[in-house]
Amino acid sequence: MKILVPIKRVVDYAVKIRVDFTGVDLKNVKMSMNPFCEIAVEEAIRLKEKKVASEVVAVSIGPKQCQETLRTALAMGADRGIHITCDLRTDQELQPLAVAKLLKEIVNKEDPKLVICGKQSIDADAAQTGPLLAGLLDWSQGTFASNVAVEGDAVHVTRETDAGIETLKLSLPAVVTADLRLNEPRYATLPNIMKAKKKKIETLAADSFGVDLTPRIEIVEVKNPESRKAGIKVADVDELVDKLKNEAGLDEFIFVQRRSSSNALELLWRVRLGEEYVIFDSALQHHAVQQCLGASYKWTQMTTSLGFAPLDVNRVNGCVLRHGGWIRASVQNVDFWFKEMFFMALRFESTMVASVFPLSFEDSSKSLSILKA
Repeated sequence: MKILVPIKRVVDYAVKIRVDFTGVDLKNVKMSMNPFCEIAVEEAIRLKEKKVASEVVAVSIGPKQCQETLRTALAMGADRGIHITCDLRTDQELQPLAVAKLLKEIVNKEDPKLVICGKQSIDADAAQTGPLLAGLLDWSQGTFASNVAVEGDAVHVTRETDAGIETLKLSLPAVVTADLRLNEPRYATLPNIMKAKKKKIETLAADSFGVDLTPRIEIVEVKNPESRKAGIKVADVDELVDKLKNEAGLDEFIFVQRRSSSNALELLWRVRLGEEYVIFDSALQHHAVQQCLGASYKWTQMTTSLGFAPLDVNRVNGCVLRHGGWIRASVQNVDFWFKEMFFMALRFESTMVASVFPLSFEDSSKSLSILKA
C-alpha cells in the first residue's frame, strides 16, 4: 500500500512573527515543516515499518525552498518527494480549495490507498485541506486522529472529541488528518540526512495541472492583537471594590447557569458592589456556600475541614454567613443541608489568604433586614 503525505513549509513555531498589516512578514524568518505535517510523516513511516505500507511519498506545494522541507521528510524516512512549484504565498494566496485540487491531481497520478496529512497548518489554521481533498476524491475521511490502525481494507481512526473518545472505521482509500496526540515525530539522524540528499524529488509546475489557483478569499487586514495592560495590586478589599465600581464602572454582577433540561438561563446569584452585604437569590436551593470577593467567587463543598457548633434544625432553614466582617451571604430553603452539619463540617475557601478571620452562622429569621434583595 502506498501512502501519500502532503507537507507544508511554514514559519517555525518558535519564531515570534512580525505583522505588516497585509500579512506576516516573511523576510529573514526561519521556516520549517508544519508540526502537524511532521506528525503525519511520522505516522506514515511507522506504518511502513510495520509492513502495512510499501512506500511513503511526500508532496509539497510552494517555492523552490519547499525542497528543503521535502528533504526533511526524506531524512525522517519517506521514500521520495514531489514538489509542485508555485509562486503564490502559501499562507495567504494559495488557499485550501486550490491546494486540495492540486493534491487530487497528485492522488490520481500516484494512486495511493491512504493520504495522511496534518489536521491544519499553524500559519492559516484553516483545517480545511484534508476534508476538502476527501470530498473531491469522494473518499472516506477521519479527522483529528489520535490513533491510526490499518486492518485489511479498512483503517480504524481514534479521535478525541468534546463528547469523548470516538473510534471510526474507514474503508480504504481514505484521508486521515493527524492531531498532536497521534505520535511524537522522530529526529532525523545524520546518516539519514545524508541519504536523503540522494533520494528523488520530482518537480512539477502547478500550471501544468490546469487548476484555477485564484484566491477566493481576500485578506483585508492583519494586525497584532492589542497588548494586555498590566494589572495592579490593591491593598485591601475596600480598594478593590472602589476600583471595580468607580474605575471599571461595575455596579452589579449577575451570575447565571444554563439548565441542561430546558436550556434556559437560571439566575444563580447577584452581587451589588458598595453594599455591606452580598445577597444571594433566596429562591434557589444550593448545596454549597458561594463566596464572593469583588468579582471573584468559588464553589465550596461540605468537607471535614472546619467544625462549627450544631444548629437547631427545628428552627433554622437558612443562615447568614459572616466572614472577616465584610463578606456576608444568605442561603435559604436547604433544611437537609443543615441537618448534615451535625456530623459534617464545612470548608470555606477564601479568595484571600488562608482563612484566619472569624466565621459564624446565624439564624436568618433573626437577620431579616439583610435578606432584602
